[in-house]
Amino acid sequence: MKNDDYVLVGRDVLDNLLSRISELKKSLSIVRNPTELYSNKQVMDLLHVDDKLIRKYREQGLIGYHQVGKKYWYSQGDIEKFLKNNHYQAFA
Repeated sequence: MKNDDYVLVGRDVLDNLLSRISELKKSLSIVRNPTELYSNKQVMDLLHVDDKLIRKYREQGLIGYHQVGKKYWYSQGDIEKFLKNNHYQAFA
């Protein structure tokens, strides 16, 4: 290896980078586990929307879900289908 293959960074920079990588791994876990069910809160966080909008999507049949009692659960397939059905190509 050449000397320019290495970069020196401070401990705080490295810790910050590792923390961000850990957060990214958590947010990507939804992509890696297709059989897991996700709560209403998890889907709200993933899509960056509030509870009222998720409820509207359910009531309009735009997103599939499972209901157990008063709790709503969404599969990876439900989320993927919703995103695919609401994808629009760029004009340019």
